[in-house]
Amino acid sequence: MKTVYLWNESDFYFTSREVDENGELPNRCTFTVPPELEGEQVARWTGSRWEVLAEAPAAPDIELDVRRADLTADNNAQYDTAISLMTCDYPAAEITTWERQRAEAVAWGADSTAPTPWIDIAATARGLDRDEYLARTLAKVNAFAMASAYLTGRRQGIDDQIRAATTAEELAAVVIDYTLPGA
Repeated sequence: MKTVYLWNESDFYFTSREVDENGELPNRCTFTVPPELEGEQVARWTGSRWEVLAEAPAAPDIELDVRRADLTADNNAQYDTAISLMTCDYPAAEITTWERQRAEAVAWGADSTAPTPWIDIAATARGLDRDEYLARTLAKVNAFAMASAYLTGRRQGIDDQIRAATTAEELAAVVIDYTLPGA
């Protein structure tokens, strides 16, 4: 028999136990003896040795964590709504063609003789001149790129504020707003 020293889910030592050293060992244990502790000190397993802390860290604020999770979910939902509002007038099948349209319009923007087979067919079917169709497509591509970049950056910035908040007051001060500039 041999003594193992166990730590909890937070890596803090909590007990020892005698085990058959040739048998199966419990999870989260080591044969390394924890240091002698004084007063409020605690021992934390680092993965290779015991570390002595002056006191156990404060328990996490579960209520704050729940508020943070709720605010993060709200932020993500409002971001999704803002992005959806930019695309809601288009059927899903058409949206799948946007990358092709973008590639052809960008190529045309760089070289007006670039082949644009998809846009040529769509322009003809719509009854528009190829160059007009391409100009409209390029304008929409650029507008969507800028708006989605703004909204994505805004979402990430709000997420940074949520993650940095350490109090309920700081979380309450986070403003979720996806109004585009100039809108």
